[in-house]
Amino acid sequence: MNTFKTPSLAGTIKPANDKSMTHRALILAALATGETIIVNPLRAADTTQTMHALQMLGVPITIDAQHHCIKVQGIGRAGIKAYVEALATPLHFDFGNSGTTTRLMIGLLAGLNVPATIAGDASLQRRPMDRIVDRLTQAGAQITMTRGHLPLTIHRGITNGLIDERLQVGSAQVKTALLLAGLGANVPVTIVDDFQTRDHTEIMLATFGAPITVTDTTIKLPAHTQLTGQVIAIPGDISSAAFWLVAGAVIAESTVTLADVGINPTRTGILAVLERMHADIKLRGRHQVNGEPVADITVQPTANLQATSITKAEIPQLVDELPIIALLATQAQGTTEISGAQELRFKESDRLATVGQVLTQFGANIQVNDDGFTITGPTRLHVPEVPVDDFGDHRITMLIIIAQLMTGARLETRATTNVNVSYPNFIRDLEELLHV
Repeated sequence: MNTFKTPSLAGTIKPANDKSMTHRALILAALATGETIIVNPLRAADTTQTMHALQMLGVPITIDAQHHCIKVQGIGRAGIKAYVEALATPLHFDFGNSGTTTRLMIGLLAGLNVPATIAGDASLQRRPMDRIVDRLTQAGAQITMTRGHLPLTIHRGITNGLIDERLQVGSAQVKTALLLAGLGANVPVTIVDDFQTRDHTEIMLATFGAPITVTDTTIKLPAHTQLTGQVIAIPGDISSAAFWLVAGAVIAESTVTLADVGINPTRTGILAVLERMHADIKLRGRHQVNGEPVADITVQPTANLQATSITKAEIPQLVDELPIIALLATQAQGTTEISGAQELRFKESDRLATVGQVLTQFGANIQVNDDGFTITGPTRLHVPEVPVDDFGDHRITMLIIIAQLMTGARLETRATTNVNVSYPNFIRDLEELLHV
């Protein structure tokens, strides 16, 4: 275990509010009847894309910055359809870098039978959309796209129910897109999720009053489901907390507490990995908010960090945390094997390639495999001699900053807007923990 000259991290912060939950709360609020107040939403570039998309569908949305909330006046499926029909022209969306907005809105628009063209930036155009479009096409939708990618055009929505839809990839975005399509079209949905992907959508649907049933791996949502506006509180995002969990587990004399973090069992793969690696983490103040478990997490460094193995079965519970877990593995005794993580190739960057390149530049002993990494540690990291490329990927940007922190050298945080995708206050929180 290495000891770093870096000043220790100390203090309590609340990491960025949950991105996945904010997207879903906005969309379900739009489909509901009446006002929904979303308390502590993530206001970032990614979620702003979803908010703007809903406003283009006629949904009134206001930001109450003073009270840290967003107010959505739900107009329901009928209100959205009436607004779009009155426009009498196809809609054109550009979702920038947001894969979540894109996939969820494809499902919603196909369900509502809203003709639309969807585009995005160069990064988003590399991400596969056929995993959703193929299912919607089988349900009667007419959608054209470019070799399975954006741009795409929805010509006609779905006409049939989505029954016995077995997920082929461990993607909660695919699952949510199908549920939204069913909601929009007033048809039944039955999904089999053998991957146990994150279940925020199912929990939130129940909170909005949907008669959804979840039994083992099967999710059923009946036709003609009606939603009612609610007050939805968004906890801290464990994917954002992960950067501080790793830094606090490695940097000597640190004590970091992350307040009000969501600990949904479908998202806590990183906590299981940290425990297996003998990290010193404690959860306190467990409670529930809108059906979601929440707790404060405290992490301190350990002198006995051990390597571990992460296989395909765990990937859906920690896919977004794998880059920072790879960094943690460079400081563990032994060889860490990560496999079954092909999905990393379809993120904002090819994260298998980019993580491998970044950590190699920092001196890590890392091998990139077809579906994961082999990482041997512990390794003393050093500041690269040439600038490190973050590939325009927000999680790679934050990975680089934490890796630089771990070298013990003077920390230089170059100006970047990439973190605004998911964690606009990342640098502010870093400075707070460093008492800068």
